[in-house]
Amino acid sequence: GVRKFPELLTPASQETFRANYPVFMVSGLLHDLRIDMVRKNGTRLPVLVNATAIRDDDGCFVMSDSTLHDLTDKLRIETQLEEAQRIAHLGSWEVDLPSQRLVCSPEMFRIYGVPPQSAPTRETFLVTLHPDDRSASNQAFAAAVKNRNPLDITYRVLAADGEGGERLRE
Repeated sequence: GVRKFPELLTPASQETFRANYPVFMVSGLLHDLRIDMVRKNGTRLPVLVNATAIRDDDGCFVMSDSTLHDLTDKLRIETQLEEAQRIAHLGSWEVDLPSQRLVCSPEMFRIYGVPPQSAPTRETFLVTLHPDDRSASNQAFAAAVKNRNPLDITYRVLAADGEGGERLRE
């Protein structure tokens, strides 16, 4: 017989779906919901879901227009990148300019000695730099943003004991 969508999900994703479904029914939109489906052979299929509610003339929900994006290759590549960064002792990061929030690779957290569960910002990053390097880092960052150029700077990261650590180039 025909199975309902939640029945195609892993137990954890069923909970995620149940938590987001009421919001979807009110707003009519679902944007980038990350869930795991179960294939017929029992393997996991990671997907990103986007959906728009289709309503009748009375505003009652009829169905959804949904798109599922298979994340299998993306997740495999991310895993390979993380392993390569760990081996090479390299990290990567990007910054959301309005919020100043940093999105860091696992290796960046290790290099800076910051817990992976933390939510680093530019300010928390600057504290990890040698005091003599902070001004130059700020100036280089501001110039890179203003001119829309890659950031190119070398600086020292403080070790957990506050002593100058390794030199890094971004």
